[in-house]
Amino acid sequence: MTKNENNATLQNIRPVRKNFISDQVYEQMKEQFINGNWKPGEKLPSETELAGIFQVSRITIRNALQRLNAQGLIETRFGEGSFVREADIGEQIKSLLLPEVYLEPHSVEEVLTFRSAIEVETAGIAALQATDEQIGRLKEFYERHKSIKRSETDDYAQMDLDFHYTIAEMTNNSLIIATYEVLGDILRNAMQKIVEAGLDNGLPFHKRLVEAIEAKDEHKAIVTMKKHMKATIEAYQKLEK
Repeated sequence: MTKNENNATLQNIRPVRKNFISDQVYEQMKEQFINGNWKPGEKLPSETELAGIFQVSRITIRNALQRLNAQGLIETRFGEGSFVREADIGEQIKSLLLPEVYLEPHSVEEVLTFRSAIEVETAGIAALQATDEQIGRLKEFYERHKSIKRSETDDYAQMDLDFHYTIAEMTNNSLIIATYEVLGDILRNAMQKIVEAGLDNGLPFHKRLVEAIEAKDEHKAIVTMKKHMKATIEAYQKLEK
């Protein structure tokens, strides 16, 4: 697809406001499927192209693509890009219902607790399985996270989740990765609230996780992630009181 064709196909897309950027981008991208502008088998524009069209960061675009991927609307092929999938109604209904089921405060806390159970062991597996390339990417996410201002809530929260998603990818376990993708919307919403309230303290834990995984220290990775998840849950509980 040429640049002119991309512009013609996406002519209904509008620059978004600063508030709720990720949600606005996701909803507009979803409209492209509903309106038939993006058809099964078609390759989507690159993250860079979409970021330019929407006038947002690539992190925001990546978040929207992850949501669409979790709902079975697109598939991402390594080295090729993202493509529109044939509809799988069962999977789409399941993924669309999950956020509505868990958005009540007490349910979000349950999801965070479930995340803790998954991510603690995930960190240990990642320490044993991670490749040098994956470790390099994790370091990059950590450095980029440090450079983002907390006032940039969307980007700050998304970078936090990208860091954890990278750890999940390091396991090379499709079930762990899929579980994190399904919970992505809920975790992002919870993290945004925590960041907005100034209760986030994840960066020191992320630094120790990078060190543990690079050293292939399974025990240190598990202990660090357990403390990190405990601190996150306590921050959310404090927020909801």
